[in-house]
Formats: sequence, C-alpha cells, structure tokens
Amino acid sequence: MSTTYLTTGELSRTLGWSPRFIDGLVRTNKIPSRLVDGEARFAREALVEWLEDKLRTLDHDGVVALDNQISPPAAEEADTDPITLQITRQGLLWGASANGPDGVLEILAEFAQATGAVTDAGVLRQSLAERERLCSTALPGGVALCHPRQPLPEIIWKPFVRVVCLAEPVPFGAEDALPTRLFFLLGSATDSGHLKSLSRLARILDDTTKSALLRAPSADAAHQIISSREVQIHRRRQALLARHESGNLSGDGI
Repeated sequence: MSTTYLTTGELSRTLGWSPRFIDGLVRTNKIPSRLVDGEARFAREALVEWLEDKLRTLDHDGVVALDNQISPPAAEEADTDPITLQITRQGLLWGASANGPDGVLEILAEFAQATGAVTDAGVLRQSLAERERLCSTALPGGVALCHPRQPLPEIIWKPFVRVVCLAEPVPFGAEDALPTRLFFLLGSATDSGHLKSLSRLARILDDTTKSALLRAPSADAAHQIISSREVQIHRRRQALLARHESGNLSGDGI
C-alpha cells in the first residue's frame, strides 16, 4: 500500500495551522515527518495516529492550544464545514444495542449506508475492522472515534460524521479498560477531509461535552449539544483571528 505524503503547505491548509507553527513542531521533533530534498513531508497514516495520540495524552486545553495555531485563510476555509453539517439530525442514533466490537462496527456501517453517507456498508465495515486491528480507536471516558484505515472515495463522496450511542456500553479496547458507549464514525474521500474532521472533533469533545452527550436522552438533544459547542468554538476562533489581524496572538507550545 503506497504512502500519501503532505507538504508543509498542504498540512497548513488541511488543519488550519500556520506554516511557522508546523515548522516549529518539526524542529522540536513533536510531529512525525521526514525530509525529502531538504523539505519536511508528513505521512498521512502517521499524522492520523499522531492526532489520535494527542487526544489520549493531552488534556483538552492542550488539544485546543494545538488547534489554535491558525493562519487566517486556512481558518476561514475550515469554518465552512462544521461537524454539525457533516452529521445532520438524521445522523445520530440513540439507544442501539450491540453484541461486542464486531456488532458495533456492523451498526456503524449499516447506519452510514442507511443515512446516505456511503454506498457500500460491507466495504466500510471491512475497512473499519482493519483499522481497529491496528489499534483501538476508543478513548478514555467511554467514547470512540472510529474511521476507515484509508479514505474510501469509491463509496464516499463527501466527508461525514455519524454518532451512535448504545443503550449499554461494550468493551472496545480503551486504555482505561472501561467499556465504550458513544461512537463517532468519521468518513472521507480524501486525506485532507479526514484530518480536518478529526482535528475539529478533537476540539468539540472536551470532558464537559463528552459527559453531556453520554447523558443525552435523545438524538435531538445530542445534536443540540454538539451544535452549541460548535457555536462556542466558532466565536472563540473568530476572536483569535481578530487577534491575528491585530498582531497580538503569540504561539503556544504543546
């Protein structure tokens, strides 16, 4: 399987981080990269694993500080496709029952096809299973961010997010050894779409939001929680952009 590499400029446009900040991560060996003709290149799979690792090892303030390293043009582009547009109210399923991890993946794949996100649930389920065999996508606290191992342009035409909350949690390989109840499914036809969705979702899922979602009585209530959180993030991001324009934004480390 060939490896997809991104340049610093491509990574900047994808995640909305300034090239200067990315260069700093490279110089301090805080992001996986390799030199090609003297220029940094970033492998797609390594980036996904790195972002997921940040979700596990940073507190949420650290994740927000990471995502706040923005450049104005990329930030404006990222704000055009919020998570709530990728989910829609029909994209949340509450109170489902699953018989173990395989049952969860089957529910996710079938739900994605039933709601028009993919054209072939079987292909999606197989790719999800391949990704879980590498390393569980479950995070501490009862939440998992499931996704295919690779983009699937043959069955996906635009980025999507689906959310399934089980009636009872199931073991899913989380590092805290606790069962998982809330499952986010991310899908995209491109590397950039997947990385952008993963980065945005990382900002949304602070401890307060995760707890609220796990307590939500219905899909409608959960959608409102996510929507309210995105409004809050958008306002903070606009404030950061204003500080960028005035020259008052300093770079934070991770």
